[in-house]
Amino acid sequence: MKFSPYSLGHAPVGLPIWPAILEDMGYPQHARAAKVFGVGVRTVRRWNHLVLE
Repeated sequence: MKFSPYSLGHAPVGLPIWPAILEDMGYPQHARAAKVFGVGVRTVRRWNHLVLE
């Protein structure tokens, strides 16, 4: 396998700073956080599930 620093195999499994980001934003609703980061609401819910639960 050819080494690629951008392959999915080397991606982090979690978002360790996500709780800090949410705190700085004042714990916004999922839709607002999704809009700010340019992702879908389901993605924000998944991030919350991975880190906060």
